[in-house]
Amino acid sequence: MTMTKQKRDYLEKLSHNGIISALAFDQRGALKRMMAAHQSTEPTVEQ
Repeated sequence: MTMTKQKRDYLEKLSHNGIISALAFDQRGALKRMMAAHQSTEPTVEQ
């Protein structure tokens, strides 16, 4: 992947000393409970 100067500049604005912080949450359990509240059968992976 080629990084243009513009992309590099945007990434520099997002970072602190070259490090970009990110946080992710696993919401599968909450989604499954929410789906279960609105249907009569247990939610499946396919849904």
